[in-house]
Amino acid sequence: MKIKTSTISGIIANETNRMTPIPTQQLFEDLYVIQDSFANIFLIKDNKKFIAIDAGINPDQIKQELTKLGISADDVKTVLLTHSDIDHVNGLSAFNKAEIYLPKAEVAMLNKFRITMTETDFNAATQAYSDLNQDESMFGDDDYWPQDDMQITNHSPHQLISFMKNKINQSFKTIDDGEKLHFDQTSIEAVLIAGHTKGLTSYIVNQKYIFVSDGLSLQNGYVAPFNKFLTLDQEQHRKSISKIKNLKGFDYIFTQHYGYTGNIAKAFENWLD
Repeated sequence: MKIKTSTISGIIANETNRMTPIPTQQLFEDLYVIQDSFANIFLIKDNKKFIAIDAGINPDQIKQELTKLGISADDVKTVLLTHSDIDHVNGLSAFNKAEIYLPKAEVAMLNKFRITMTETDFNAATQAYSDLNQDESMFGDDDYWPQDDMQITNHSPHQLISFMKNKINQSFKTIDDGEKLHFDQTSIEAVLIAGHTKGLTSYIVNQKYIFVSDGLSLQNGYVAPFNKFLTLDQEQHRKSISKIKNLKGFDYIFTQHYGYTGNIAKAFENWLD
């Protein structure tokens, strides 16, 4: 079976089109943000260097956005990955002088298929996105999805179609839940918030910021779950949102796709544990 790349692109775009990333800019004296398509990368200034939270999608686009900010990719000394999904790791080659950290619990996600659909749902998607032009695809110019990145299995009464393995081509170190890292002017604590993936991890920085990545979305300033289709374990995801609600030691919450807020009390006002 061959799968058209445009079909995969359409399936993912159906989710990403609703996302609201922050435009590239300096947010605070010690914090910058890059918009790479539907994703954000955050850069924490640490003396004369930078610590990146996630690595985005497109290395060339990332370098262009860094130029707008007057920042060299070579000055990014550390990349802290929140998890291993393609839109958080595919831009790693832009930061070839950086030390990379991946949450220890996320290692189990590597080389595993990220998305599984029934044949019925997949065929419906194929029909829905049959008119998508190849130049609209976010996954390159190939007409068909790589055979080694898909799998068809029988699961009565349906066949299941799986695709998009999580993978990281660069070497990395692991960071554990609760582990703390100390840099020149920056202290960071890793906090596991599993659900979206097995090892999704947030980072609390200098008791001021928490970066929760795909751990929740912000809708009109209020906390809501992340996209259901892209979330591995809905029940655990909701538990982790409640965990974030009860955490202390930060004034701002940053997501990778749905903006940020400094009004945390209001954000969680409607959230039911």
